[in-house]
Amino acid sequence: MVATGEFHPAGLDALALERDYGEGRTVIRTEGSRIIAHASVEDRTSESQYPLYEIRRVYVAAGNGNGTAQEIIAELIKRFTPKEEELPGKNPTFFLISKNPALWHIASKLGFHVVTKFTMPNVREWAKRAGLGKRLPRSATARNPHHSKRRKRWLLMR
Repeated sequence: MVATGEFHPAGLDALALERDYGEGRTVIRTEGSRIIAHASVEDRTSESQYPLYEIRRVYVAAGNGNGTAQEIIAELIKRFTPKEEELPGKNPTFFLISKNPALWHIASKLGFHVVTKFTMPNVREWAKRAGLGKRLPRSATARNPHHSKRRKRWLLMR
């Protein structure tokens, strides 16, 4: 994923990555001492009965694809989804924001779907509760989101 150069530099802060790892919110794959894949989850829950997590910092080194990103994202989802014997209604919502078509494809295989104001009319209100602020992609609120000549960021949710 990183080969596209689409990372926000602030998201690659070494201390933030170390904190995520220490708190168990990161999945890392290595080859020797080299990190070949990485993904983190950020808790965006505002109401305890509706757990909400953002999948962030997805990275797969060039030449290490072949399902690696799907595998680490699935592992994060499993880690943050309560066991069946826990209370019903505690199933968390996961979302991600990306303009990478490979990540869209991977997310769709994991049950994510594109969110627009037509599929979720209260998407602006939801984004405010999730603490997204200005990070909410325009495609989520655009009048005609699928018609554009440039590649856009999309909000995907499951």
